[in-house]
Amino acid sequence: MSSLKNILINSINATVVTSHSDSDPVWDAFVASHPGGQYPQTSSWAHVKDLEGWLVTRVYVRDNEKILGGFQILFKTSSRFGKIGYLPKGPLFAFPSAGDVAAIKRLLDDCVRCNRIKLLIIQPPDTDGFETVLKRMASRKNYVYRAINATVLVDVTKSIEDLLNDLRKQRRQDIRKSQASGLVLKEGGEGDLVVFYDLMKATAQRQNKSVSPARIDVLKELWKTFYPNGMIRLFLAKMGPEVVTSLLVIIFNKRVIYYKMGWNGEHEECRPNHFLLWEVILWAQRNGFEKVDIYDIDTEAARCIKEGRPIPERIKKTPTLFKLGFGGEVTLLHDAVVYIPNFALRFFYTQVFRVLEKFPAVRRRILSKFRE
Repeated sequence: MSSLKNILINSINATVVTSHSDSDPVWDAFVASHPGGQYPQTSSWAHVKDLEGWLVTRVYVRDNEKILGGFQILFKTSSRFGKIGYLPKGPLFAFPSAGDVAAIKRLLDDCVRCNRIKLLIIQPPDTDGFETVLKRMASRKNYVYRAINATVLVDVTKSIEDLLNDLRKQRRQDIRKSQASGLVLKEGGEGDLVVFYDLMKATAQRQNKSVSPARIDVLKELWKTFYPNGMIRLFLAKMGPEVVTSLLVIIFNKRVIYYKMGWNGEHEECRPNHFLLWEVILWAQRNGFEKVDIYDIDTEAARCIKEGRPIPERIKKTPTLFKLGFGGEVTLLHDAVVYIPNFALRFFYTQVFRVLEKFPAVRRRILSKFRE
């Protein structure tokens, strides 16, 4: 909800619109048209996250029927900490002037207050221009949410020959070996989600991690919501009748985004994961997309690469090294920040987590409670 009816932005006395709907095609069209728009800002994503207990509030401003900007916040109530909000890849506005910065801050302040959100995690869009807004909001360092701060972008407008040349030498050898192994690519459908989820669970178990999402019904709802709009695809690599590995991608704004992968751990000598990701890159190239976003690599490794330094030794047995081998551009994303409207709570947060940085094990235990 919002108490505001109008606000001056872009020198226009714009109308403020508030929505709690999990289906808002007008907003979704705006997100898709914005240079920084990404799927976590769509009402389709809010609909899926509702299964995990997240509610949605959406605030945007418009001049007649034209949306000038806005944001979508997901929020839920923690039994220990009250109402927590998350604003992923937003707000979405044109590059703000000094006057617009004040207006955007006012919109965010009003939304947080009206929804009684005690703590809001904001990860700005990948486009520039919102650092000033976050400074004006007295935002704090994010200690409470593991945001994705680095990725690898493969430019699939290139020719197949150029894509091959961009690969590391060892990766080209791995791919040739996989292509001669008998592995076959198949595009999956809704009926393959159970197999895919089992592969995800097997992968998480080998890595000693919890599977995410925790329930298969969330994946099924994601498929039902995204597939009719061409926003999701499932790819399987098979050896005979056996599904060896699988990759679920989300499609948005001419990008094919690596979302979740699952592998049964078998046929490692055939390099099935190398085969699958390379085939998906080729599929994206054939189908006219611009980028393949190999989402989520280690931030420290990304910084080392950007600065021309060797990557840490610990990276060499992680998914990050696998993703780096496909020749894309390593890209650092904006850090998430925390906004706490209450001064006393903001001061407490800053002091406590500054101390807890020195005690990582204690901090992890506290955060596990925070996220419940």
